[in-house]
Amino acid sequence: MLFSRLIHDIVSLDRYDVLLIDTGAGINEYVQEFLDISDIIMAITTTDPSAITDAYALIKMLSKTKKELFLCFNQTNKQLIGETITKSLKELAQKNRLNKNFMVKYIGSISDTQNVKVTGRLRKLFTKEFLSDQVTLDLDNIVSKILLELKRGNV
Repeated sequence: MLFSRLIHDIVSLDRYDVLLIDTGAGINEYVQEFLDISDIIMAITTTDPSAITDAYALIKMLSKTKKELFLCFNQTNKQLIGETITKSLKELAQKNRLNKNFMVKYIGSISDTQNVKVTGRLRKLFTKEFLSDQVTLDLDNIVSKILLELKRGNV
């Protein structure tokens, strides 16, 4: 009941262009409610096999009612890893004949670095502490891609 009211209050605000909600891992009834009302969904996952399995389950579910999913990988060693996994997930979706109009868009990867963990423990923003670190550049690139998609009206 409280959660439904929160969703209602967020929707009724109608004063934000973008609202980011971090639901955490897994899909439960609360996450499902957020997904149902969301126009744009971005999954941030890792390359761990169980996380990739969860991402595919999300793709299967969303392909029934949504038009796209942005996919981002966290803690990767190379950008190519995220691209390769995204391609594999798309191929699996085609093989299993999911909605062919549903788009999975690779939006980028965040490099694995200790700097994020250190700044998190210190309650500081890594993008402010490490301006030229690769992870800051990765995040900046992802945000730029999302903003470009918003500007194009594709999301």
